Amino acid sequence: MAWDEEYDIISVGSGIGGLSTAITGAHHGASTVVLEKYEKLGGVTALSGGQIWPGPNHLAEAAGLEDSESKAKEYINYLSQGLASTELRDGYFARSREAVRFFTDTIGVKLMVIKGLPDYYFPAVPGSVPEGRFLEAEPFDASQLGEWANKVIISPYGSAFSFSTSSDRVRSQTDGEDVSALHQHHVAADERCAGAGLLAALIYQGLKRGVKFHTSTEVIDLVIEDGKVTGVVARGNSGIRRFHARRGVILSTGGYDWRPDFMRSFETLNETSSMALPTVTGDHITLAAKAGAIPIPSRKPEQTPIFVGYRVPTEKIYGRPTARMLIPGAPHSILVNRTGQRFANDSFFPDVIAKVGRFDGQQQGLVNWPAWMIFDQNMLNEHGLLPAYPGEPLPEGVGIQASSLRALAKAAGIDADGLEATVERFNRFCKTGVDEDFASGTVPWGRIMTGDRNLLNPNLAEIATPPFYAVRLARVSLGVPTVGLPINSDGSVLTPGGNSVPGLYATGNSSAWQDWGGGFNSGVAAMRGMLYGYRAALHMTGAEGLGMAWSTPEARSVAIWVDLHSLPVGIAVLKGYTTTASVVARVLLRLRDLGIAYSTLLRRAWGHKVSTLNRMIELATRDYNHRISELEDLRPRFCGQVKHFAPLSALWGLMATIAARPAELAIYVKPMLNKKGGGIFYGTHILWTADNWKVYFTDEMHFQEDSGRTNKEDSGRTDKEDKRCCENCMPFKKKWRPRAYRAWTLVGWEYKSKLVLYGDDEFSKNPKQMCEREEQ
Repeated sequence: MAWDEEYDIISVGSGIGGLSTAITGAHHGASTVVLEKYEKLGGVTALSGGQIWPGPNHLAEAAGLEDSESKAKEYINYLSQGLASTELRDGYFARSREAVRFFTDTIGVKLMVIKGLPDYYFPAVPGSVPEGRFLEAEPFDASQLGEWANKVIISPYGSAFSFSTSSDRVRSQTDGEDVSALHQHHVAADERCAGAGLLAALIYQGLKRGVKFHTSTEVIDLVIEDGKVTGVVARGNSGIRRFHARRGVILSTGGYDWRPDFMRSFETLNETSSMALPTVTGDHITLAAKAGAIPIPSRKPEQTPIFVGYRVPTEKIYGRPTARMLIPGAPHSILVNRTGQRFANDSFFPDVIAKVGRFDGQQQGLVNWPAWMIFDQNMLNEHGLLPAYPGEPLPEGVGIQASSLRALAKAAGIDADGLEATVERFNRFCKTGVDEDFASGTVPWGRIMTGDRNLLNPNLAEIATPPFYAVRLARVSLGVPTVGLPINSDGSVLTPGGNSVPGLYATGNSSAWQDWGGGFNSGVAAMRGMLYGYRAALHMTGAEGLGMAWSTPEARSVAIWVDLHSLPVGIAVLKGYTTTASVVARVLLRLRDLGIAYSTLLRRAWGHKVSTLNRMIELATRDYNHRISELEDLRPRFCGQVKHFAPLSALWGLMATIAARPAELAIYVKPMLNKKGGGIFYGTHILWTADNWKVYFTDEMHFQEDSGRTNKEDSGRTDKEDKRCCENCMPFKKKWRPRAYRAWTLVGWEYKSKLVLYGDDEFSKNPKQMCEREEQ
């Protein structure tokens, strides 16, 4: 097929999932492009609150916040209600931790802990914690993007959505900070926050790494050749174009908010609105169908966060009448059904979402729908109802106004006696600060995000000051669906038979929430986009994150295994090497950060006590206390042989890799015996360069025996000749000379950030062919 453009990886959609894939792929040497259907970049993520929920993470630990993976698993196990995939659920936390560390430490995206923000269901659900699991991007200076700043979505629903952080809101409730002043500062400095800030930061990092972007480009078809997805057909300003994907295509198009038939079929809703982009039309579902993949539900529709909200007939966004999401719980307000009765904890929207979907089997109808928000003038004065800010009148057509509750009920179609009795009872609760019916104001998350810290109960205040208002509620989606494409842990799309579709991946809200099942927690949608975008890129490029690579020797099928048993070198040997010792200390710290039991592994490998290793870390890092990713000065240009301290040379390659490229590459060291069976790496070689770098581990005797060469033949070459030979093979030389591999058993190398793996048997059969292949 004739292609108009060719890349290694194609991301369909420019939200966090598509960008995470493109950035990770580019970091590992792949050419990547992002195709965005809308005219600007950012997708649904840019319109969101920008929260990321990985569970336990290194940023929270650095802030001294206690957590554990076992507690987080207890939390997700409880919420999933048995509907999650065991494999994906159990792997969520380790993989999310790895992905977050990769984007912060290696890529440079600045994330921060939302201190003081608890898990949704804290403390009721086992395993929940009061803070530490929610992350968000630091405010991002948009001037760094240059001309691209205007190509990133800013929320059209009000500046607060793109210029205020969740941390600002939490501090306003816990410390009394003026959230409006913080917001004005962000606006004046053009500091993008929330989802807009997160996407701006990712786009900035993508541009630095050569990621290409095409906006106003709709992918209309997949190209499938011999059962593999090899590209896409897209329609844009230049007409129909064909894009080749040498390694894979990932679908990150969000949900299906603006496909009414999908919303009816999958969400069982006849009438919905959305605050998502109008381009969110379920393209991933129609595209993947050609490859034999069908969407699956991961939970019940009533567990999906399709919020309650209200329509604003006089406001048009994206060329159509607007609906606004409502996070209920503001003081001086309640939610009622047609009988005038409250039916849920007004201050905790997950309870509201579940209750509005309550079905009466006898009456064959919804008990609590339609529903209304009832409030008084105090609520409007103090909190407003967007697009009206505090003190502004209710927008025309949004609700009904009356001087009494009875008149209000009559105009709205609510039972008047029921409403008056409900408000009277509610006002009694406000005086005591205790909601005896639905416990409003007792969930810490709701108190912080919707309450007023100055009240006895942050979510309870009387409805007593006329005029009174009734706003009929609507269901409003934000792009998080019930149904998505089934995937495995690498983001590969699966067929109904459980087989991967070669070359096709999905992430974020385009993929089914199989890892969470029945549960929902804000920040998970963004984390899943980052996680499976990252994993898919590793799978497509053949790379693997460091944390997962060290798990088991069987992991060599997807990564290169580092055999620590091949490093029997003592601490005493290293004492004379200051730089070496400092980097080795960072290796140990890196293992500890990744949760690897280095105390057991290294004690067995080196024969030293844990206390000795910890003391070494303390001494070696005293003068070299830098972040691992910043140790560029410790990346030597080194080529040659270390015959007497061969284990040390193997260790040098290991430590240099981890120090310079955290979460990128682990090296497989093949333990080998010399001809006399001495059990040491006789003639180990290392080639290490700072630019396009590579590391080799070999045993001369092994290759000589396979090739028929003799020690005598090799001994005729001097060390100087050996060194000159290796220097001619440096990556910055144009020509490769196969004879540099004369005595090497090649396991793998990385050249220009492209990982190349060859099995020992394959190389030993025809090393010359392997060298020529790399040269080409």
